[in-house]
Amino acid sequence: MNEDIWDEAISELADRLVKTPDGYSSEQIYPCPVCGHQLKIQIGRYQRSNTNMIGITIECDECDKAIATDYIEE
Repeated sequence: MNEDIWDEAISELADRLVKTPDGYSSEQIYPCPVCGHQLKIQIGRYQRSNTNMIGITIECDECDKAIATDYIEE
């Protein structure tokens, strides 16, 4: 598998989910855009100094890949 394809596809998914974090549901099934296997997604809010942040982790057991990234909450 081309790692760039997975990274790009999952980064786009993370961007979409963070733009509407209240629309995210842990009960909803999100398929991996590369292999179709179910993704494990965790989203959390926290504060760093005076900045509100959203952290997101996305994992695919089938692809054996994961990303974790933080966004400034707007």
